[in-house]
Amino acid sequence: MILNGSKQANSMLKQHHWGNKKLPIRNIVAMVNHRPKEQFNYVAIKTLSELNGYIDYFEPVLDKSGVCSIAAYLMGIKNQ
Repeated sequence: MILNGSKQANSMLKQHHWGNKKLPIRNIVAMVNHRPKEQFNYVAIKTLSELNGYIDYFEPVLDKSGVCSIAAYLMGIKNQ
């Protein structure tokens, strides 16, 4: 897991108050062209053209600053 063992991640976790937000986990597989006709219990399979509409359907959980903070952290990992 990306966050395990990282000093930066441990620092980030200690600064955040994790008590009030419930973060739903959604399993999505994005297919480039076609998706199977079957439906599965624990994963939504969407084509790329369906992906944004599926994500936008749900209420936002994080505000813009939260999303930017996570994106900056992930970009920092990528550049290491």
